[in-house]
Amino acid sequence: MLTNLKIKDIAAELGIADHYYFSRLFTKVMGASPNHYRKREKR
Repeated sequence: MLTNLKIKDIAAELGIADHYYFSRLFTKVMGASPNHYRKREKR
């Protein structure tokens, strides 16, 4: 799913206060940082 929300806003919606933690967790699970994933999926 793609969204234009900022990473910190996505983390907040998921109940994760630290968006740096969310980014690290996302990278571990998805194999790419949220920004790289977003850029890759826009193609």
